[in-house]
Amino acid sequence: MPRPPISPQIRPRSLQAGFTLTELMVVVGIIGVLAAVASPYMAKDRKATLGAGFGAEIVRELQRVRVQALAERLPVRAFIYRDRVELRSWVPGARPGDAPRVALTSDPLLRSIPAPGDVDVYAVLSTALPAPGAPLLSTSAAAQVDFNAQGQMQFVGQAPMTPAFVFIRNRNVKDSHQDAFTRVDIRSLTGYVAMRSGWN
Repeated sequence: MPRPPISPQIRPRSLQAGFTLTELMVVVGIIGVLAAVASPYMAKDRKATLGAGFGAEIVRELQRVRVQALAERLPVRAFIYRDRVELRSWVPGARPGDAPRVALTSDPLLRSIPAPGDVDVYAVLSTALPAPGAPLLSTSAAAQVDFNAQGQMQFVGQAPMTPAFVFIRNRNVKDSHQDAFTRVDIRSLTGYVAMRSGWN
């Protein structure tokens, strides 16, 4: 005896579940429109944080070389240009007991920290005020700071125990934006490095 046909109302759910191709295309279209609308805002936010991100990376790397100088008993010099920061170790003496030689730009590079697009290091000064009104650094002339084997920082060309203040400008945003200006402070006696928002 043949079975009666299954009524559509009592068919198993698995046979009725799923989306049609049209429904899927509508969902994909909605997601595409939302992504297109949100994309400029996300790009703008990313550009706004480039200066602070660069400052944070400088802080992290300078803290690392300070620890390295302490551990290896060999100073490290930071060459701070307008568009990058280069880190180089001093050169050990030729014989045991000889004093190490200061690092030069021709010596091997430990690490380099490139600045993102439209982010500049305006200046490295011994005082926080007044802030620089125009860039004082270039891509070929650098300010220099040393981290010595005692964990201290020496601002090259300045008196001992002079702090260094690194002024970073993010030109991706207006001057009134909270992320337009970033400052990295380096204490001489302790070699402590910290970042702050704003130049004042």
